[in-house]
Amino acid sequence: MAGIWPFGFTFDAQRAAAAALFLGGIATLLVIAIDALQQPAPVPARVVIKIEELRPLGPDVRTVEVERGDTLTGILVEQGIDAVEARNAVAALSSVYEPTAIRAGENVIVTFAPEGSPLVSIALKPSAERDLLVRRNADGSFAVDDNVKVLTVVEAHASGTIDGSLYASVKAAGVPEAVVISLIHIYSYDVDFQREVKSGDKFDLLYTTYIDDAGQTIRGGAIAYAELTLGRTKRPLYRFTTSDTSTDYFTAKGWSGKRQLMRTPIDGARLSSKFGMRRHPILGYTKMHKGVDFAAPRGTPVMASGNGVVKMARWHGGYGNFVELTHANGYATGYGHLSRIARGIKPGAKVRQGQVIAYVGTTGRSTGPHLHYEVMLKSRQINPMGVKLPTGRELTGKDLLAFQANVARIQTVLASEPSQVAQARVLP
Repeated sequence: MAGIWPFGFTFDAQRAAAAALFLGGIATLLVIAIDALQQPAPVPARVVIKIEELRPLGPDVRTVEVERGDTLTGILVEQGIDAVEARNAVAALSSVYEPTAIRAGENVIVTFAPEGSPLVSIALKPSAERDLLVRRNADGSFAVDDNVKVLTVVEAHASGTIDGSLYASVKAAGVPEAVVISLIHIYSYDVDFQREVKSGDKFDLLYTTYIDDAGQTIRGGAIAYAELTLGRTKRPLYRFTTSDTSTDYFTAKGWSGKRQLMRTPIDGARLSSKFGMRRHPILGYTKMHKGVDFAAPRGTPVMASGNGVVKMARWHGGYGNFVELTHANGYATGYGHLSRIARGIKPGAKVRQGQVIAYVGTTGRSTGPHLHYEVMLKSRQINPMGVKLPTGRELTGKDLLAFQANVARIQTVLASEPSQVAQARVLP
């Protein structure tokens, strides 16, 4: 007797249905498998390998800045050049140039062939118009190319109004930097650049400059005439070489523009502390400041403010490294907080006005790099910026007549053109 299952189905009927379902599933799977086999297989992506030709390596070029105490042979050896080869290259150079004349700050360009191959060349530029190249010949020896540009001397005229600083204003007028520095140096004997020079003041210059065949300025030359108009006061100076071959700048009446002492024995510095009572930045109490301070970067050259003799050149308590000079007419000058004292500056040595005697530093009791500058008259400190200093020489006789003729020539030139006014000889 057949059994009765839920939902009205007998057991035999349930078994038959299950079998049908099973067989139907198998058939469906077979259809899917066959269909899959009939589909084409996917085509793999094409792999492209690009082979580039290797470029040859370029030369190994190294630029080395010369430092104090360096020699050219030593620089070459430091770059891995064999000592014998370095000496041979320098010997070749010495046929046209003295290798010991290289100066700190110059660049030496050393070129090697690729992959550590031998030295190819050494390039130097001892001046704006001269290029030197030591190159290796095919046989391994060295030859030298000495290229000197042909320069034309041009007399140029520049004038303008000071806006901010004298240095920036004159340079903005197209005057070469070396000429701008010369201008500041010329007037440093008698002008307090911190207090006397103001925006709205005027400058006027006649100077020589050197240009190449393309008309490019290679370097500046000498100032023939300069005039600063400070407020309502005009201060013209004329360059003149006397019969005893001494070159100086003179007023229109033939008086030397130089004073016995320079007011600012440092170029481009800022007056950071004046003469007189002040609160000491380190000690904290008010005391007499017996000089003036000029803020300047460490290593800035310090010049002798006048002709004289070195009295002291050593460490001097709170002044740090200190130099004292004695001058004529009972004057003396002191220079403190120096980073170092120049070679040859020792007690008894004679110095000339403008000679570099030391370098700015922050030694001793100091809060930062600056020059402390003192002027003493008969052993008493006086204000360097306010003292009336003795003037230099006065032109007389034939020198005065020649000078007056030079002044007339310059005035004629100034009236002829507003800018470039004369072209002189060609230099070899």
